[in-house]
Parts: sequence; C-alpha cells; structure tokens
Amino acid sequence: MKRRFLGIVAILLSPLFFACMSLVLNLFGPEFPLAELHFLRPFVSAMFLLPFVLFIEPHTLKPTKTDVKDYLLMGLSLAISIMTFNIAMVSAPIGTMTFLANSSIFIVLAFSFLFLREKATWREVAAILVALVGIAVINPLEPVRAFGASMMFVSAFTFAILIILIRRKEYNHRAGITFWYMLFAALFLLPFSITTGFVHLLDYFWLVLLLGLFNALGYLTKTYALKCETANLTQAAALIISPIAATLLGFVFLGQSLMLNVIVGGVIIIAAGLMVSKEFLG
Repeated sequence: MKRRFLGIVAILLSPLFFACMSLVLNLFGPEFPLAELHFLRPFVSAMFLLPFVLFIEPHTLKPTKTDVKDYLLMGLSLAISIMTFNIAMVSAPIGTMTFLANSSIFIVLAFSFLFLREKATWREVAAILVALVGIAVINPLEPVRAFGASMMFVSAFTFAILIILIRRKEYNHRAGITFWYMLFAALFLLPFSITTGFVHLLDYFWLVLLLGLFNALGYLTKTYALKCETANLTQAAALIISPIAATLLGFVFLGQSLMLNVIVGGVIIIAAGLMVSKEFLG
C-alpha cells in the first residue's frame, strides 16, 4: 500500500517538475548558447543526484558491465531527447510544445506491447485516435512552428525509448539509475558545448541551478513512478498534468498567449489521456 501511494505521488509530481523545468529553459537570454544548455541540464542534474547516491545507494557507484551498457543506452536516448527538446522549447510557446512532448505516451503504448508485453486495452487504442485529432487541431506543422514540432516529435520518440529501457529492468535503486543515465547523457552532449567557453555561465548561474534541480526531480520521480506503475499509466498522468501546468506557467510568467486552437487541441489530448488512465484515476 505504501509503495502504491508513493508511486502515485511520484506520478503526479513528475510532470509538474518537468513543466517548471520548461519554464526555466525559456528564461535564458538569446546570448546563452543553446549547446551549453544541452550539456548543463543533465550534468547539473547528475550533481544534484550525487549526494542521494552517496548516502542512500552508495553500492550503485560500482555498476556491473551489464549495468554500464544499460546506462549507456539510456544516456544516449536521453541525450538526443534533451537536445531536441531544448531546441523545440525555444522555437515555439511552451504550452504548445509540451502538448506535443507528451505525445510520447502513444509511442510508449506501442513499445510497451512490443517489448514489455503490457497489452493495450481498447480504451488505450481509442485514446491514440482521439489524441491524433487533438494534435491535428493544434496544427504543429504550420510554417511558424514546423521545425519546433519536428524536433519535439524526435524528443518524444527518444524519451519513450528511455522509459521502456527503465521499465524493462528490475532496478531497485532509483537515484542510482537516474544519476548514471544523467551523467552519460551529459558526456554524450559535452562535445556540442565544449567550444563555446561557458562565458555566460556566471550570469545565469542561479537559472542553471534551477534548470538542473527541476530536471533532476522530474526524472527521479519519473524513474520511481515507472517502478511502481505501468509505463502507460505513468505517461497518461503526464499527458494530463504537464500541458496544463506548462501552458499556465507560460501564460503567467512569459506572457505567452493561449490561442484557441491550442486550447481546443489540448482539451482533446487531455481527454485522450483520461481515457487511458481511467483505472489510475479511479
């Protein structure tokens, strides 16, 4: 019962942390190289997670060869997801991009069936069709946001791969696994930022810390949730909560407008998420 309760708490908190992280990402000025954010986001997150690993799960600092291979695959998936996510988030309103980011649930539905043998119900299949209608209403392929939308779909696809990789392994160390795939993601992304010199790092020091903190909390709670509930239910909750939170944060703190097609399409996508997660919400 306690495990179930903590899993539900983690499922609810994770999308809120990701929404806050998306807001912080949009607060960086245009002079801050995006390539640096690609690296700093997972690296600072790994540093935040390191104390948890040292004091709670110190045994995970000596991974086996099999673990290292798994962490490498997770880190590569996360690196691609982070890079394309960051590009998308600065290319269009965060509410719109967050709606598209959470389309990963439908990739997860397919991958869960293929690789985890978690069968999709008729409700989940119907939800996919409903969500496609919602995405069409948002119309992500308008010229003004086609590039950002394409980057976000790549991010959603690789994020879904990460979720399946986490879900299929019977790990009991949540902080340890999150620390390692964050660290490997940072190493993969380091070459993209090493030539920029980090000249604006001190000017945005506190924003960098907030970005890393919310990112670390988002992935830590996501990893914990995936060990307590199915991948389908975990992503369904994210589909419902994260877009609402991100859209409201963008409206309040960034002055981003709530266009009618985004609101209508978002409501449709949220309805699809509710269809998938009826048993969870019950």
